[in-house]
Amino acid sequence: MNNPFDLNKYFPNYFNKWVFRYAVLCIILLFIFTADSNNWRNEFIYVTCPEGSHDGCWVLKNQITNNEKFPDRWDGTFLSAGETLGEKPNDHYFKFKLRTWRIILSAFLFNHLLFMLNTKKLYPKKDLKKVWGKIKK
Repeated sequence: MNNPFDLNKYFPNYFNKWVFRYAVLCIILLFIFTADSNNWRNEFIYVTCPEGSHDGCWVLKNQITNNEKFPDRWDGTFLSAGETLGEKPNDHYFKFKLRTWRIILSAFLFNHLLFMLNTKKLYPKKDLKKVWGKIKK
């Protein structure tokens, strides 16, 4: 049975499986690093008052969208600008998705570069000295 998603049929010898295997390995290592830096927790309950807030913020439970796990003792608390209530995850937690997409994009770009080198389309097929001589004139 023909597979319509078989890209090797449409682009023979284009995809290098080792490039994408290393990309998956990098994503797995990034996940382990991110999870370990956050003590293997995925659920964080916190409230932050924005830095630009001059008057501070009142924390009201009925105005929070995901309030079923929100502690009742935080209801009616006043926060100064930039202050956080609860435990907030580190920066790696928020940048995981962006870093994953960068790894995937880099894998596709590196795969394309390898394809261009293997098919000799990245540099001229003629003698490079002749081409360099024409450029200097």
